[in-house]
Amino acid sequence: MNHRQKDVFRYLQSHSERWVLSNELAEFCRISTRSVRNNISKIKDEMPGAILSSSQGYRFANSEQTAVPSSEAESRETQIFLLLLKKSDLGINIFDLADKLFISESTVRTDLQKLRKKFADSGLKIKTKGNEVFLNGGERAKRKYMVSLLYGEGDFKNQLKVSVQNMIGFISMSELEATIQGQLKKKNIKISTYTLYNIALHFAIGMARIREGHAIKATGKVGRIASTPAYELSVDVSDAISERYQVQFSELEKEYFSLLFIGIQNDIQEEKMLSNYVQSDVKEALKSVLASVEETYHIDLRSHDFFVKLAVHIQSLYYRSQFDSYARNSSLQDIKASYPLIYDISVYIASMIQERLDIDFNDDEISFIALHLGALLESQQKMDQPIRVALIAENYHSIDQVIKDKLQTALGKHVSIIDEAAYKEEYDVLITTSRRVVSKQAGSVFINPLPTNSDLVRIQNRIISIQKQVQDREIYRYIDRFILRELYFNQTDPVYLTPAEIRQQMVARLVRHHYADKDYLESVEKREQMSPTSFPSGVAIPHSVVLNANKSGVSIMTMQESIQWAYYPVRLVVMVTVNPQEAQIYNVFFEKFIEILSDPVNVQLLSEAEGFESFKMRLKTLVSDSSSTVE
Repeated sequence: MNHRQKDVFRYLQSHSERWVLSNELAEFCRISTRSVRNNISKIKDEMPGAILSSSQGYRFANSEQTAVPSSEAESRETQIFLLLLKKSDLGINIFDLADKLFISESTVRTDLQKLRKKFADSGLKIKTKGNEVFLNGGERAKRKYMVSLLYGEGDFKNQLKVSVQNMIGFISMSELEATIQGQLKKKNIKISTYTLYNIALHFAIGMARIREGHAIKATGKVGRIASTPAYELSVDVSDAISERYQVQFSELEKEYFSLLFIGIQNDIQEEKMLSNYVQSDVKEALKSVLASVEETYHIDLRSHDFFVKLAVHIQSLYYRSQFDSYARNSSLQDIKASYPLIYDISVYIASMIQERLDIDFNDDEISFIALHLGALLESQQKMDQPIRVALIAENYHSIDQVIKDKLQTALGKHVSIIDEAAYKEEYDVLITTSRRVVSKQAGSVFINPLPTNSDLVRIQNRIISIQKQVQDREIYRYIDRFILRELYFNQTDPVYLTPAEIRQQMVARLVRHHYADKDYLESVEKREQMSPTSFPSGVAIPHSVVLNANKSGVSIMTMQESIQWAYYPVRLVVMVTVNPQEAQIYNVFFEKFIEILSDPVNVQLLSEAEGFESFKMRLKTLVSDSSSTVE
């Protein structure tokens, strides 16, 4: 090593107990940060494993420290993607990337090349202009890749439960959920998995807080809550939990927990109570922040339940921050390591809320936001349930476990394998090493006791086929749910109509059937003025600027001939209304619908449908045809 490299090495060696930033090294060695990176790179070449580098800086690797995990490069690629995502239009300097990630420019270029390969079929491209790097691609492609990264962080449901389980100790999170659900069933109340988890999460946090001696302080903000159904539910659930776990909840705690049950019974009084508790500036700040998160990270956070629960949490934090009484729980810190992407988004949310409301967040409070976000993403992931594979194998020298492990490795996390003891439960594919079972179970797949590549290919083809069928059936259900006869206009003659008059007719029918209010037309026209909603394929999709409909639905108008709609001739008009509470599942359907409507041949077929039933049948056929071209 030359003298500069020796200086860098010795400085890191003498500060081996911590990470050292590049500017600190640069100041000590009297060189630039770029020279620091280059010297570190050369030291690593000469002495592999001697220096660790991460987003925290550089560190000397002594014998007591573990080496950088093999996933470090993959983690860097993800960080590069996030940095490019946030600056898609402006681009980012390659030297700034190296500075932020504490790596050399050559390593950045290598990581960028790896990302280019990963983006091959994603619709995303990395472009360089001089030393500036840009991420090019459409909104849909960015969102799809971002979601794949988020889902790739692991099984939210199980791992988040582990994090919370560590926090509450001996209390079983699953039992806590069962206790809550038992009380709701007594009142014939059904809630989603996400809502149940979120309620259980808040009770778990409350129990941990009470155990540590941090009771909720009076705020005087809830008011007149005792007469609401939400409060009655809170008392029932709180008392059941108290009896089971010997944790006593105060009256203030029960009032706070009642906010978790708002909207479950669609009680207008409850919504007013929420307004009394959550200040308008908190709600407006949160709306603005979540909109910015969606725009920056290209993920869908439009869930009424998620917004309500997070608003309650932020309001509680707002009160507690005035007394410097933050939630503290070190067991939640593993979220930062386990879910770096979710945590990164949570930091972004926290920083923007902090800026708008002038409140501080510690790491634990950010972890609580990450729990909310992770639970929402986990509920969204349920849209793509794993294929259930039943396995019946000869149990000879534990060969059944060998087969199970091999299948799980080959088929990945999108497949859930259940063994013979549970195979009588519902399953999608039955795999067996028994000829006898094959002869009795139609559609089962025979494999050898030691599965060959041909066996695995056969299984994968069957699973792909089933996945397409499952996805198609889901879209069929959404077609039946959102495309309704009462909103259908068949073969309208557009000769004496303008696009504005068509929009008026369609909105009038939506209002008549209570899908939207009278002011919906104003919002639709505002969106049309921003940018016409007609497309080259021959379809127009007018819609509101905001998600403010009473019910989600799709109004269809087929026309006898084309009408000029801004820049394009249109034969099919699709007016959409979206209720915020249904945005999540509606987006799953509408993304597929838009994909079909982007093809002029498909638009032509749909516009020529003779009536409502014919239209729906043609649409379902196009869904099936588009699925068969996947892969």
